[in-house]
Amino acid sequence: MFAAAGEAAAAQREFIEALKRATLGVEKKRLARLLDEFLDERGNTFLSEPEAWRWGAVGSIWPEGRPWLAAAGRRGPAAAERHTALPWVALNEKQGARLHDFFAALPEWSPGAPLPGAVNYLVGNALKIWHELNSGAARVEMSIERKKVAFEARARDALVNLVAGTVGAELGRSLERTRGLFAARRGDEVNYHAAVRRAGRLTLADVLRLLLPGTEEQVRALSSGVGEGRRAAVDPLTARREV
Repeated sequence: MFAAAGEAAAAQREFIEALKRATLGVEKKRLARLLDEFLDERGNTFLSEPEAWRWGAVGSIWPEGRPWLAAAGRRGPAAAERHTALPWVALNEKQGARLHDFFAALPEWSPGAPLPGAVNYLVGNALKIWHELNSGAARVEMSIERKKVAFEARARDALVNLVAGTVGAELGRSLERTRGLFAARRGDEVNYHAAVRRAGRLTLADVLRLLLPGTEEQVRALSSGVGEGRRAAVDPLTARREV
């Protein structure tokens, strides 16, 4: 599949990770059946949107840019700054334990994996007051263990960079995973077309898609260059209605 798509090893790795996550806890004994089911579930999406630039492309998802992605590399430095800037002496025992658990769990997390409970707790609470954190206020309060904790400018900025970096890292991984899925689906489609469609063994789904109005990219994905002329020959009534 990947040889047909001409994709690099990074796309292969991301596809494998997506496949593992999608089938986690599911008992499967036959790899071919597992791959068929995984790819078939996403087949209609690929045939509806066969253009590579629509899959995992920041510009097509967020035309005005996405600052979260730029913050992904600041996660490590922001964590160190946050630890130093926290008002530790003002925290009660439960709050201190919660934050210690957060800093202990954060280095163990990697994008694509579920957030550890201690990390998810702090990130979730920060997102609840995200507007206040980005308002530029000199002092912001956030709830930790059901009590408010005041953060001065330094601790606030470090928290913003830390949360944005965590979210940005996850978004970046998701984009790469989407590109890997597209590469696998495109390679599968190239192989399927060569083995099945070129031999005239169209499925009902193939015929329906050829008859439906669509973009030239969609038609080419199925007919490999045989465009509206073939569709008109198969269904002249559809062709007349379009004219």
